[in-house]
Amino acid sequence: MNVDPRLKTIDDCIYRISIKALIVNPTKTKVLVCKEIEGWWNFPGGGLDYGEMPEIGLKRELTEELNISNKDILHIDKKIQFTAFGLGKSKVPKANLFYASRINSSAIRSSEEISGVAWIKPEKILSITLSPSLGDPKTLHQNLLKYLGVWV
Repeated sequence: MNVDPRLKTIDDCIYRISIKALIVNPTKTKVLVCKEIEGWWNFPGGGLDYGEMPEIGLKRELTEELNISNKDILHIDKKIQFTAFGLGKSKVPKANLFYASRINSSAIRSSEEISGVAWIKPEKILSITLSPSLGDPKTLHQNLLKYLGVWV
């Protein structure tokens, strides 16, 4: 990958961009989360490759993490629902962009990238071990409630 040399002069404002899928159950009461190999929970998705469009990157990440095919990805909304900021691996700042997504959840199979998946209620975000890349759990919880249309 060719990196613009000007970026080497900026030491405090470079973020790794990550795209995340907001996948909700049919009753819109639970969201899908993945347990990563490191032991923490995260939303399906991952790092955006240089020059990649978010929708394409999210499709790639969903097929890798959830071991589903492209035909099992039913919809990815192009509008960012909310963002979350935290620290990724190696303490690199990470900006997470959350997109409303629908998949054929019955097609999910185990993969090398995650050790499990779970449907959780938004309040569970406050009590599970989240990836540090997602930032503050309370802010994430409030954003989830707003996204699901629950009064906060």
